[in-house]
Amino acid sequence: MKRVLLILSLVIVLLIVTGIYFVRTSSGFRSIYFVPENSGLIIESKDPFAAWDKIIHSKAWEHYSKNEFFKEIDAEISSYDSLVNSSKILLKLIGKKSVMMAQIPTGKNEYDFVYIIDIGKLAGIKKPEKTIRTILGKNYELTTREYKNWKIIELLDKESSDFYFLSFAKGKLLFSFDPKMLEASLSASESMIIGRDIKFLDVKSEVSHKGLFSIYILHNNFSKFVASLSAEAKENYEMYAKGIAYSGLYFDMDADGLLRFESYSSFSEEITPNYLSVLQDGASNIESANIIPQRIASLAKINFDKGFDYFQNSMKMMGEENYLEYMSNLAQIQKRLKIDLEKNLFSWMDKEIVMLQTQPSNLGRSNEFAVILHAKDSANAVENLDFMWKQIKKSTPIKIKTVDYKGFRIDYIAFPGILKMLFGKAIRKIEKPYFSIINNNVVISNHPQTIKNIVDDYTNNETLANTENFEKFNAQFTRNTAALFYFEPPVLYHNLRDFVTTDTWLSLQKNKKYITCFSQAELQVKESDGMLNMVFLARYKPELEEWIKQFYNTSEITSLFSYVAPVPAIEAKAELEEKDTIPQIIISDFDAKKHEEHYENGQLKYQVELNDGIKHGNFKAFYENGELKIRGSFSDDEPTGKWKYYDEQGNLIKTDKY
Repeated sequence: MKRVLLILSLVIVLLIVTGIYFVRTSSGFRSIYFVPENSGLIIESKDPFAAWDKIIHSKAWEHYSKNEFFKEIDAEISSYDSLVNSSKILLKLIGKKSVMMAQIPTGKNEYDFVYIIDIGKLAGIKKPEKTIRTILGKNYELTTREYKNWKIIELLDKESSDFYFLSFAKGKLLFSFDPKMLEASLSASESMIIGRDIKFLDVKSEVSHKGLFSIYILHNNFSKFVASLSAEAKENYEMYAKGIAYSGLYFDMDADGLLRFESYSSFSEEITPNYLSVLQDGASNIESANIIPQRIASLAKINFDKGFDYFQNSMKMMGEENYLEYMSNLAQIQKRLKIDLEKNLFSWMDKEIVMLQTQPSNLGRSNEFAVILHAKDSANAVENLDFMWKQIKKSTPIKIKTVDYKGFRIDYIAFPGILKMLFGKAIRKIEKPYFSIINNNVVISNHPQTIKNIVDDYTNNETLANTENFEKFNAQFTRNTAALFYFEPPVLYHNLRDFVTTDTWLSLQKNKKYITCFSQAELQVKESDGMLNMVFLARYKPELEEWIKQFYNTSEITSLFSYVAPVPAIEAKAELEEKDTIPQIIISDFDAKKHEEHYENGQLKYQVELNDGIKHGNFKAFYENGELKIRGSFSDDEPTGKWKYYDEQGNLIKTDKY
């Protein structure tokens, strides 16, 4: 960071000393022509001083500067910020000066930047070394040498023994900390390979000189840098960047704390058709928003025209091996069950698939995950699903069980891995699925409680469609998109506990306020003129810390198979208290014959007998010391007969009859 700030100060002083006349104009020779072809990353700003001023004096930076990592550089930034502020009037007169930074390998697994600064006619002054010597004084030793037709100025900082290398060429100041990098940059201006690559120029034309700064990634070269970090980073990056040649993005922010990133990526020729077949434009509004809970942590929505074609094309993108395995699985299922998946499954799917994760409620710390398939007609979806369940029962020993909750049917299919076989890797997270249909939407989850909670929120009108903040935020995007990903970081933060290591979670806790300070974030993806276009928005709102506490306290959610006791038929011996009522019981396995919960010390908390996923049979609850607390029975999920309640000494304190 210190080296970058040194460059900024040098440029400012050069501009001040040489005056407005020399620098008011720019050269017609583009900065990109100086970027060597082995560069992996390029950063560009049309007006770096204005961008600096806007970022450093934003509320978001003020917030993040308190973080331990940023504290280390904040003092340096403040001193250089004073230099920039003292020169603001002159910089305004001088005009916008573009700066470009290109990452170049300097050795095995070693990388650094060359800086290309548009300085206009200043680059043509005679003997610039005299001006620089005057500016820097006796603390620096200056020498010059020739490289091809260019003059390279070498600076030695006598105090630190650091070397700096610069050259003035075609209206640009080239600066580096490695002489070979500077030479490579000068040589690049002769061939101009990157600056003449059509695919790169297509990307650059969409993001150049937009926002505060732009970043370009040359994936073939950048992958080598990522590989130098770790094998895991290399694997993840190659999966993400497969088939992408170049990417460019720009960053901007407004006074209200809205951060915006927009990127464009060009594809390699052989992969383009597969990408475009998956990126099918649809409406940015969510059809299933009227059943998605307000207590959302994150969701992903994917648009498609035909479900069967979409899943085939998405598997093709995973590679030929995955695609052939997927098609083989579908063929086996159809042959074994005597069904037509294109007709019985994919034909009724309409417009979108939504994957969502909600705030943990009565599942404790466990995250609630669900997939929603929008149906053209719910009756048609029910008819086809019933036919598939019938064929599964007829042709296999697999069990299918059904319970009713508030008029909504929940089906359990004891067929591990069935969703991965039907939909590929897109829904592999749900191992043993539970199905329900709510208002033209087929809801699938890994836990019946999640579906029940969705039903509760739907019947109480506590859904995303009734959330004004979401509608306003989503409206800032274009109307059409191929996919969108929406997050609420304060809620998502609480969901991360079971997905990360202990060390990572401790780090997240330490930096909680730097994660939860964004109230909403959304990424939209679509195809634009043969390129991949992504827009990411995030709303900075640090006061949400208080909101999240309130949000969690207002959500009163009961369990799928719990029972609220009616007024008992006989007189109670004591006033109802928490220890005198039937506890909330959540059943997660329709195959289980009994369900148990334990205290942290391992002592049995309660035990209940089950039949087809519902409470049916004897029930016992215990205190932490092992004493009997409650004894009773259920029949078809309802308490029946006498229920007896005891204190911690074993004394009977109440009897209820149902």
